[in-house]
Amino acid sequence: MTKAHLTGYRILQENIDLLKEELGSSEVEALVETLQNLAHGKKAQIVDGLPSPQSVEKLNEGYQSISDYLKTPQDWRLAIQLAYFHACKEDHIQANHMMTPEAVSLIAALLVKELVADQPSIHLLDLAVGGGNLLVTVTEYLEQTHQVVADGVENDDLLVALAENMVELTGQPVKLHHQDSLQNLLIDPVDFVVSDLPIGYYPIDQVAEHYQLKRSEEKSYTHELMVEQSLKWLKEDGFGLFLLPTHILNDENTKNMIAFLNKEAHIQAILTLPVSFFKDSHQQKSILIVQKRGEKAKQADPVLIGEIPDVKNSDKLLHFLAKFKQWHQNMI
Repeated sequence: MTKAHLTGYRILQENIDLLKEELGSSEVEALVETLQNLAHGKKAQIVDGLPSPQSVEKLNEGYQSISDYLKTPQDWRLAIQLAYFHACKEDHIQANHMMTPEAVSLIAALLVKELVADQPSIHLLDLAVGGGNLLVTVTEYLEQTHQVVADGVENDDLLVALAENMVELTGQPVKLHHQDSLQNLLIDPVDFVVSDLPIGYYPIDQVAEHYQLKRSEEKSYTHELMVEQSLKWLKEDGFGLFLLPTHILNDENTKNMIAFLNKEAHIQAILTLPVSFFKDSHQQKSILIVQKRGEKAKQADPVLIGEIPDVKNSDKLLHFLAKFKQWHQNMI
């Protein structure tokens, strides 16, 4: 990050801290309120006499000065990520609500861009949009060369508010849907699904009952149902790129999902992300790339299995991306 980025983030964090103290809220709530104020007029909103007039003056001064340092969509994304990671630490946010890290989002964007290189327009979908960083990053990168529209679905009130503000501040063509992504969606079929999938049990058995990947003797897994839902919304020949914990992909319990994917789609690649991106090896994730069956889709031979180099090693990363491009060209 540049000095300007850090200065912009520092001012943003100072405003969040002041608003948190004034409102007596959690840090995530103060972050969402701050971003909403920045996205809508750069003025603090007064509710029931709070914040105080003195604090409103300080907040408004901060809102005006932030724009001197955060000017591009990437500037805003980086600052929002830092603020959210700080809030997660302060508020002890659960792992499923963590934002997809910048390095992971950038790698996903580069892979998606290669996989849709021959398509002039793209409709993206993220069924677990969370705070929005993954979908906004992919959309931002594709906009350089494609016409893009994107839909994101999120059930959590605070996360969808965070994503809405990120979309507003970065100016990306993303439409957000505040609902359970495993229930009926009012979204047209899409060309590409990209998701950092939440891990855990899905609580509503009546909804899970309609999925092939439901579990009969225990609660169904949210991530498995989301993979199935993604394939429902993908057009024929469309791709899905899913982020999943590496240990889950290697788990015996995943065999039903793998069998389902082999029936309904082609598993085209399994790529392990660098362990340095995560706190420890147990949190390490991999990228699973699948393609829905259709007239043009065919099974990659071989399936691309490997490790993605750390972004800090630019030579190795460029070599990997060149290898990925060659593999994709051979596949099609």
